[in-house]
Amino acid sequence: MVVQFRCNRPFPNNDVCLMRLLADIPDRALEQLAELARSRGLSRAEIIRLAIADFLARQRGAAMEGAFGLWGDSAGDGLEHQRRVRDD
Repeated sequence: MVVQFRCNRPFPNNDVCLMRLLADIPDRALEQLAELARSRGLSRAEIIRLAIADFLARQRGAAMEGAFGLWGDSAGDGLEHQRRVRDD
C-alpha cells in the first residue's frame, strides 16, 4: 500500500514535510508530555515527533535482529550455497 499526500506544511528547513495527525491520548500521558516538553524546552509536538522517530528506529532494529542468523547452520558455507543455487 502506497500512501501519497501533498505537502501543505513544509518543516522550517524545507527538507521534511509535516502532516497533521489526530490522535486520542489519555490525560495522564498529555500531562507527562507537557512536563517533559517543559523540562527539555521543546514543544509537545516535537517530543511526539522524537518519540515516533525513536519507535520507528527501534522497530527497524528489531526487524534486523530477527533476521540475523536466520539460516543458522542449515545453509553451511554461504558462498558454497550461492554457487549451488546459481547452478540450479
